[in-house]
Amino acid sequence: MGHFNAQPKVKANGTISPSVFVVVDPTADDCVLQASATTSVILGISQDGMRNAPGVTGSDNTVAANAGDPIQVFGIGDNCLLVAGTGGYTRGDLLMAEANTGRGITRTSGKPYGAIALQSAAAGARARVVVTGPMGA
Repeated sequence: MGHFNAQPKVKANGTISPSVFVVVDPTADDCVLQASATTSVILGISQDGMRNAPGVTGSDNTVAANAGDPIQVFGIGDNCLLVAGTGGYTRGDLLMAEANTGRGITRTSGKPYGAIALQSAAAGARARVVVTGPMGA
């Protein structure tokens, strides 16, 4: 955890994948949604693990939480994993949300970012990042 212990205590208000950017849900208190636009104002990054343990009926390694489930969100200062979007990313890159997936992509000028890459990752791979919270625009 980060030195601020800033992990929000929240629930998912839709299906959220592991290790992707999440945003505050403007329609419900204490809820988050998977980021879905390159202009998303990032709250943090979803938990690394899947919703149910492997081998359990209904387990799905692409789901960290469904609507109503509690979800761990890594917040400002936390070091965690982030799935790389199209094109991947390189250590030192400022990362923003990829449209529709919430995965991390290298920031383009004028867009908000939510993490800094500590490691490089090819598209679809997970790598270590530090969560910055919503920065730039």
